[in-house]
Amino acid sequence: RSAHCHLLGDDEIECTAILVPSVPDGPVCWARIKGYPWWPARRHRAAREDHAASLKKDGRALIVFIGEAVQYFMPEAQVDKFTGLEDDPRLPKEGKKIDKAIYEAIEFGRKELGITIAPPPPPPPDAP
Repeated sequence: RSAHCHLLGDDEIECTAILVPSVPDGPVCWARIKGYPWWPARRHRAAREDHAASLKKDGRALIVFIGEAVQYFMPEAQVDKFTGLEDDPRLPKEGKKIDKAIYEAIEFGRKELGITIAPPPPPPPDAP
């Protein structure tokens, strides 16, 4: 995850890497930067009221991806609820080559929510 922002037009960007005083606010969520898979993240609340008001007015969220320390100023449309359950639509699809770090981030999110997903039971032994 080396690219942090994408230019959409002459002056329009999809997200911005920024640093503002903030605190985590709420449970783990999903967030996505175009060109990357949905990734577990945490919303942050800007400590200054003028920053928080500006984010809200612009329909943006302050996000920190699990496993990173960089803050992102992202459109709300790129943020979604993280359930951590096996039917969560944002989980990586089977068969896709996905970075191991996303699975570690998903496990972190599940632990934060108190969710334990048991591994599938082993197949039954072959009967003669």
